[in-house]
Amino acid sequence: DGVFPLVSPYLNVNAFAQTLYIRAEDTVTGCFSVVAMQLEVKASPEMPELEPIQVCDTNQDGIHTVDLTQQTQPILDAQTGAGPYTVRYYASLAAAEAGTGAIVTPQNYTGTDGQTIWVRVTDTVTGCFTVGSFELEINTPLALAPAYQLSVCDNTESFQDNIAVFDLTSMDAVITGNTAGHSVQYFLTLADVQSGNAIATPESFSNGDIPGTNNPYTLFVTVTDAATGCVSTTTLTIRVLPLPTPNTDPAPLVACDNVDSPNGTEIFDLTVNETYLSDGDPNLIFEYYDADGNQIPDPTAHEGVGIIYIHVMNSQLGSDGENCHVIVEQLLIVNPLPVVNPGVVNAVCQQSNNGFAVFTLSDSNADVLGAGQDIAGFTFSYHLTLAEAQAGTGALADQYTNTTINQQEVFVRVVNTTTGCVNTVGVMLIADNGSTAGEILDADPRITTCDDDGINDGFYEFDLTQFDAEILGTQGPEYTLHYYDDQALMNLDIAEGPTTTYSNAIVDPATYTNLTAFSQTIYALVINTTSVTGCPAIEEFILTVNPLPEPVITDDNNGFICVDFVSGTASPVVLTTNYSTDPGYSFEWYLGADLVGTDPTYTITSIAGATATYGLIVTNLATGCVSEREEIVITRSGAAVITDIQVTNAFTDSQTITVITAGYGQYEYSLDGGAWQSSNVFYDVPLGVSQGGEHSIEVRDVLGGCDNTGPEEVFLIGYPKYFTPNGDGIHDTWNIVGLYDQPNAKIYIFDRYGKLIKQLSPSADSQGWDGTMNGSPLPSTDYWFRVEYVEQGVAKEFRAHFS
Repeated sequence: DGVFPLVSPYLNVNAFAQTLYIRAEDTVTGCFSVVAMQLEVKASPEMPELEPIQVCDTNQDGIHTVDLTQQTQPILDAQTGAGPYTVRYYASLAAAEAGTGAIVTPQNYTGTDGQTIWVRVTDTVTGCFTVGSFELEINTPLALAPAYQLSVCDNTESFQDNIAVFDLTSMDAVITGNTAGHSVQYFLTLADVQSGNAIATPESFSNGDIPGTNNPYTLFVTVTDAATGCVSTTTLTIRVLPLPTPNTDPAPLVACDNVDSPNGTEIFDLTVNETYLSDGDPNLIFEYYDADGNQIPDPTAHEGVGIIYIHVMNSQLGSDGENCHVIVEQLLIVNPLPVVNPGVVNAVCQQSNNGFAVFTLSDSNADVLGAGQDIAGFTFSYHLTLAEAQAGTGALADQYTNTTINQQEVFVRVVNTTTGCVNTVGVMLIADNGSTAGEILDADPRITTCDDDGINDGFYEFDLTQFDAEILGTQGPEYTLHYYDDQALMNLDIAEGPTTTYSNAIVDPATYTNLTAFSQTIYALVINTTSVTGCPAIEEFILTVNPLPEPVITDDNNGFICVDFVSGTASPVVLTTNYSTDPGYSFEWYLGADLVGTDPTYTITSIAGATATYGLIVTNLATGCVSEREEIVITRSGAAVITDIQVTNAFTDSQTITVITAGYGQYEYSLDGGAWQSSNVFYDVPLGVSQGGEHSIEVRDVLGGCDNTGPEEVFLIGYPKYFTPNGDGIHDTWNIVGLYDQPNAKIYIFDRYGKLIKQLSPSADSQGWDGTMNGSPLPSTDYWFRVEYVEQGVAKEFRAHFS
C-alpha cells in the first residue's frame, strides 16, 4: 500500500539474510509494480591485535631486514570462518585498503625502527577483507669498546705464581658505562659464547683454572639489554701483576715505658727496618698503617704499641689504581716498668731501744714488687739517694744500720732482668722498740687439770688471765696481751699490724674452754701498740685436760650370787673392772660406805640381804685424776628346794601335779624333761600306765642361773581298763598304778556277783593279778575292784571295773 517506506542507508534487522520489497510507481498515472530484493551479509575476516616485531640492529644504523610473515600464522589462527584466506603486507593504509602495491618479499623486508606495517586478510570466497597494522622495533645493542683490560696484583696464597683471583664483575660498570638495564657475562672462548657456557663465578675467577698460557689471557664478554634482549660483544684481557719480594720478618721494635707517664705506649721510628725490608731493591715504596687501617702520617715518630702494618709497594699498578704491595707486620713492644709499691716500710724490732738497728734491706724486696710479678725475674739494689738509685750507683750492703735515729728513707732500684726496664721507689727504715713475752713453764700446775667439771669429755674452763703478769712482766701500758687458740688466725692479726682490733683473739680469756679435747695449744701475743709492725712476741703453752677414769664393773654371774636356801652358803662372785689389768691405776672397793678392798678385783663370798650395792673408785696414778664412784647391784638367788609335790584327781583322766618350792630365786618347771614353764602347776597329766604312773619334776633358777633341782619322781594313781593274761608278756597282769609309795593301801578284786577273788598290794614288787583264782584262769568278762588309799592326807576309797 506504499506506506512506511525504508530509509537508505538501511540497517538490516535479520542477521546475514533479509528480503526487502521494492515499489516502483508512475507519478503521473499512479501505476506501480512491486518486486522482491534479497539482502545477504557476509562475515569479514578477524584481525587480532598484533604485537610489534622486535629485532636487534647489529650495525647500529637503525635499519634491519625483518621477516614480516611471522605475523601470518597468528592472523590465520584468529579466523573462525571456513576460508580460505590470503594475507598481504603493505607499506601504507591506502594500499592495504585498495589491495594494491603489496610488499613483494615480506619475509625479507628492510624496515626502519618505528615503521608501521599494514596487513590485509581476505576471505577468497566472499571477497571480504579486514585491514590491521603492527610496528617494527629495530633495537640498537649497547655500543662497547672493542677490548678492555683488567690487571690485578698476585693475590693467591702462593705469591709470585702468576695466579690470581679476579672479580670480573668489577668490570661490569666499566664495560656498560654504568648503563642500567644490562647484564654482563664472561666466557673463556668464543665457542663458549655461542653455546651460552658463561663463567659460573665471575666474582671469584682464577686464571689458574685456564689451561695452558693464562697470564695474560683474553676473555670474551657479552652485554645483554634486559629490555630488548639485544647482545653486544667485546673482549677482556686479564693480567696478573707481580708482587714485591721484601723480607717479611723484621725484628720487633722494643722500648721501655716512660717512667714519667707510664701509659703503655712509646714513640718509635717505624722506618728503621726499611733497609732490611727492601732486601736490596731500591725501588720499593713504604707506607705505614695502624690497626684501624689509617695511614700513619709521620712514621719516623709514631706513638703506639702492638702491630703496625707496612705496605711494601713496587711500581706495578693494578686496574684498581693501587700499586702491587705486600703487607708486613711490624711488632711494637713497650715493656712495662717494674710495678713498685710506694710507702713500703722495713721495720725492725730492736731490743736495745736506742733507735738504731741492723736492717736486712732485701727483706723489703717482696713488699716493693707489685702483685702478680715473679720476684725471680727482677734484681734489687738499695741506695741512699733517688739519683743514685736511678743511675744505679752507690749500692748499699744488704745488712745496713740506719744512720738517722729511729727512721731513715733509702731508695730501691728494681730492674726487670728480661727487659732491662728500671723503676725506683723509696723504702722507709724504722727501728721500733721490741716486745717480750714471759715464759709459762710446762710444769706450771695451772695449765693442767683433771676433767672434774661433771662431763668427762676433755673440755674444761680455764682462766687465762692468771698468766698475764708472768707474760707481760714490767712492760708499760703501750704493750697489750692477746690470747689465741689458732696460730693462723693470730698470724692474720699480726699481719694487720698494731692498728688491728685483734678480732681473732679469744674474746673472754677469763672463761676460756679449750676447743680441742684434752690438749689445747695457747698462743699469748704481746704487741707494742706504738710500733709500726707491733713488734710481736709470742709465748706458746699447752693446756692439758686429763680425763677421769671411767670404770665399768662386771661380775662373773650376771649380777647374781647363788645362795643355798638351807645352809646359807654362797657361791663366790668375782667383781672386775676395765682397769683391773692396768698397773697404772689404784682401786677402792666399797660395800655401801664401807671400804672392803683395794685390789684390782673383789670377790663376794656372802650377801646379807636380797641385794647388795658395791661401789668402786679408780685413781689414775700418773695424773692423780680420780673417777666418779661406779656401782653395781648384786642380787641374791639360788637353787629351788622342792618341799612337796601334790597330785589331785586320782583315778581320772585330768590329774593335776602341783610343785611346792622354797628358795631365793625365780623358778621355772619342767615335767618329764618337757618345755619349761613359769607355773608350778601341771594340768591334765596323763596316767602313764606303761611307766607305772611315774613322772619326773625338775626346777631351774632363771635369775642367777643357779643349779637345777631334780629330777624328782611323782606317781599318778590310776588303773588299766583291761588286761590280757595270755602269756605273751604284754598286759598279762593287772594292778593299781601309782600307789607304790602307799604300802598300806589295799586293793580288792570281785567278780560280777561281788565275790572276792583277789586282794593285792600296790607295792612295786607286787606282780598284780594274773587272771586266775586258785591257779585256774577265770573267764573273760568284767571284774570289779575297790581300792583304799590316802590323798593329801585324807583316806579315800575308789571303786571301778575293768575287763
